[in-house]
Amino acid sequence: MIFDAAVLAELKRLCAGLPQEPPEPASLGSWSPAKIRFHLLRSLEVPPADPAEGAGLLEELARQLAVSTGRLMLALERRDGEPRRTWRLAVGQRATQRLRWLLMREGGFIAVGRDELGDLSSVPPTAEGKMQLRTRLAQAPSGASRAPREAALFFSFVHEMSPGDRVVAVDGTRAVGIGEILGPYGFVNDRSLAHRRPVRWLSFEEVDLPPVEQREPLLDLSLHDPFLLAVEAALLRARVLPQAAQPPASDAPPRAPLDPRIAALHAALLRKGQVVLAGPPGTGKSYWAERAALELASRSWFGVGLDRLGDDPRRQLQEAGEHGLGALEICCFHPSFGYEDFVEGLRPQVLQGQLVFERRDGLFKRLCRRASLNPARDFFLVIDELNRADVARVFGDLLALLDRERRGHGVTLPLSGERLAVPPNVFVLATMNSADRSTTPLDAALRRRFAFFELEPEPEALRGARAGRVDLEKLLAAINERIRQQPPRAGLDARVGHALLMQRGRPVDSMEVLYSVLSQEVLPTLLDHCLGDEGALAGLGGRGLVGWWRGGAREEGLEGALLGSFPEAEAGR
Repeated sequence: MIFDAAVLAELKRLCAGLPQEPPEPASLGSWSPAKIRFHLLRSLEVPPADPAEGAGLLEELARQLAVSTGRLMLALERRDGEPRRTWRLAVGQRATQRLRWLLMREGGFIAVGRDELGDLSSVPPTAEGKMQLRTRLAQAPSGASRAPREAALFFSFVHEMSPGDRVVAVDGTRAVGIGEILGPYGFVNDRSLAHRRPVRWLSFEEVDLPPVEQREPLLDLSLHDPFLLAVEAALLRARVLPQAAQPPASDAPPRAPLDPRIAALHAALLRKGQVVLAGPPGTGKSYWAERAALELASRSWFGVGLDRLGDDPRRQLQEAGEHGLGALEICCFHPSFGYEDFVEGLRPQVLQGQLVFERRDGLFKRLCRRASLNPARDFFLVIDELNRADVARVFGDLLALLDRERRGHGVTLPLSGERLAVPPNVFVLATMNSADRSTTPLDAALRRRFAFFELEPEPEALRGARAGRVDLEKLLAAINERIRQQPPRAGLDARVGHALLMQRGRPVDSMEVLYSVLSQEVLPTLLDHCLGDEGALAGLGGRGLVGWWRGGAREEGLEGALLGSFPEAEAGR
């Protein structure tokens, strides 16, 4: 039996934090079957029917942790406390029900309605009390037909729920909130939210839950193992994974200073909240956006630079699933990318043979939710090709909330009616290809919310690289200088980026690869910028090089064509 890695990691930390070795009990026989079952479920294991087998599973867990059974028992009690019930509360799918859920979530409580019943605190916790409730409900406007079911609901809410119990707010078959009941029943003068219990919300992750046959609004599901395992897995993600990113020990070596370019991006992010890296193709826009996001996320979550981060923590930063922190999202805008992909929208699906539309949260909304639950950590969104979509439509009502001074202020989303804010710990890095004429220009409202970094071609990145007798640094500088001197038909955005002459982070080192790059990427792109005018292209690339390309473009003639058009690129000159 192998327990979940996140469970093992959490318990290992708890065992290590115990002040001393506890006295070893004779066995786990001091625990009741209910307690063994409770701790197994919270360790994401299905409890066996035989309590002795359950105790054997916990002993196996102690062996995997290399601790004594007594130490594990103390750690489990510290993590889980005493056995408690788990309740499912249906919050509904209609607009009015969604509004009730939003009020409960923001107010830190759960509620069932009907203020006409009055305060139920005086109803005794007995069978006679349940009959009193049935009598009251039979006289209510809804009539006697619903009285037995509603009496059971209110009796459970008032008397059977206890502080420490779990409550799972569900919308259909999806959990939208998981919390812990903090206090006793209370009554307020509110027509739809009169009967309340205070709750500390532990997770707002939307989780698909196993189906439950009963349809009652409030259900005790403490014996429904599949439901409980799904809930505990969600709580483990909310509880453990953010703690997996701990600051380094005090005696750890100091972090290396940030790369100057990343330091400049970081300063702009702290000032504006979002930046755009713009420039011609091949200038490293995507590379620097992703590298900066990973570097800054690594320092925020793990307290170390990216060069000291292992493969598993790096994966956790970029994954938002069961074992991921979800600190980094990467997407690429395109003409069909819209608000429904970014914030929320309706998606078709087939349910019991019928086509229905289900509301789905977009990637930016999910990122903001995660960030709001982890305010001490930074979250990053990297958007490639920002201007290839209708950006104002994609951001919609969140556009104004990108301003640093409005971070944390919520808006009501028109589709779901939920309140959503862009937390201060969310940062956006976007790239924009300034040479692409087919993209949508950015309007002034969007531009003023972004800091802009222009990335230029860097011939010095190719220093010392040669292909035959051609010095690549001098070649790139010569090509871009000629483009700069030409009339504005091509413009500065037609310049060639240094990354086009690099592979896997290193300059090309053979005439064979240089031949492919020039004939398949550089020259076709320059011709496109010249609007197909080969005369203009010859002014940029030289008649010798363009003639070689249009005359069959063989590898063996490339060196002579290049040095004929750009003699200053010859190595050693």
